[in-house]
Amino acid sequence: MKLTILIFFVFIQSLPAHAYLDPGTGGFIIQMIIAFIATALIFFKNGILYIKNFFFKFVNFFKKKIMMMKKKIMIKRFNYKLYILLIYH
Repeated sequence: MKLTILIFFVFIQSLPAHAYLDPGTGGFIIQMIIAFIATALIFFKNGILYIKNFFFKFVNFFKKKIMMMKKKIMIKRFNYKLYILLIYH
């Protein structure tokens, strides 16, 4: 326990580093930030498109089913009208 506290206090102390960031390091940091943003945008764009396509397929499936049902009803009505016309003429 005492060793843990000792290690904690040794690492928590801040000592002067006498270091600097040269211009190349600043450019590298900016480049990494831009690359991270571009990667995140592409990653989330592809994920959003995948989800949208899934739901559009799901919705279109039911739209097609409804359209098929409407066509069947229209065909039945047309056949019924045709049947009536044939009988009465």
